[in-house]
Amino acid sequence: MRRLPVVVAALAVLTGCGAPHAVTPPAVSTVSDGAAIAVLADLSAALATGDTTGDAAADRAVAGAESLGVTVDDVRFVDDDPSLTATLAHGRIATIADMSWRVDGFDGADAHAEVTVLMERSGDGARIVGFGGGTRPEPLWLTGPLVVRRTPGVVVAGPDPATVARVDRFARTAQREVRAVLGSTVPLVVEVPASSAALDTTLGAEAGQYAAIAAVTTFEGSDHGRRTPVHVFVNPDVLGGLKKDGAQLVMTHEVTHLATDAVRAKSPLWLLEGYADHVALLHTSLPLQRTAGQIGAEVRKDGVPDALPGATDFDAHATHLGAVYESAWRIVEVLAAAGTEETLHELYRRTAAGEPVDSVLRALYGFGEEELTRRWQADLRRISRLHPIPGQSGPTAD
Repeated sequence: MRRLPVVVAALAVLTGCGAPHAVTPPAVSTVSDGAAIAVLADLSAALATGDTTGDAAADRAVAGAESLGVTVDDVRFVDDDPSLTATLAHGRIATIADMSWRVDGFDGADAHAEVTVLMERSGDGARIVGFGGGTRPEPLWLTGPLVVRRTPGVVVAGPDPATVARVDRFARTAQREVRAVLGSTVPLVVEVPASSAALDTTLGAEAGQYAAIAAVTTFEGSDHGRRTPVHVFVNPDVLGGLKKDGAQLVMTHEVTHLATDAVRAKSPLWLLEGYADHVALLHTSLPLQRTAGQIGAEVRKDGVPDALPGATDFDAHATHLGAVYESAWRIVEVLAAAGTEETLHELYRRTAAGEPVDSVLRALYGFGEEELTRRWQADLRRISRLHPIPGQSGPTAD
């Protein structure tokens, strides 16, 4: 849920029997700052009016914004990116544009990011030839027209009609399930890029960062401000491989994160992730051997963990990540058994605001983290003694 960049030419010197001489590199076509500013101003105007610019890449972005109902409030030239330009085809340059946008009817404020805009010379000016590159996010709507499913309180968007339709069903069900537990929900925007790699690009993440994650709830754009919109982003390569029950659990988990503003919460990750699974699994009758099969297997192999899981245990590249999530869910289930749903929500709310976990536990439950750990370990031992169901493994929500 958390996330975080002059054309360079090398002189080639030939050596041999004769006297060395420098080889002049070929001239590189450049785009002046003035030309870049002008073409981005044209893009900004087209995004505001829906008009075409004549540049295919820019017009795809305009169509993408219109399809999702995006209002773009600002597109402004920042600088060029020499290091990225050096990796491009001859004559192209990478520029950095500051963009602000929002999904109308869903986002209460603008998202903001510096976005890579690829340009090349066109006559005396420039034209846009693409977006994205480097480690900057590439908003999904910049990729072109999207398939959009919009119902009251929910919008789902992506390039593939069948995937969007499937995710939309899960999203609407998730809203109902979360509302049944929390009493309310918030407007839900679900973005479904074309692939796992496209998800990394959308979020400006390292290649493969979300390869094992079915979905993630995080900030739209690169700002992490108090009012920055938060969306759910789906990895279709992973979610598409899950059966209906598994995919629904993932989506309800993510909508719980959204409804509880988990991205800004100061609670420990075991509570954030465990509570999201608690809400998602309230609506299922799956056996413990299935919902906690991975942590059960780990306990049978290595014994119970010595301590509650820490932040590093939830790293997307960590081994046995599924077991970590299951163990977090079991911590929350131990608390649910010791109190009421309202008590559990109060623990979440107060720790999210920054109160120390141990003191809030003592105030609400009459015991602290040490006793919670002991009860949790006993719960895991009990689960480990259940007859296992073969093949318990799978991807995780974040």
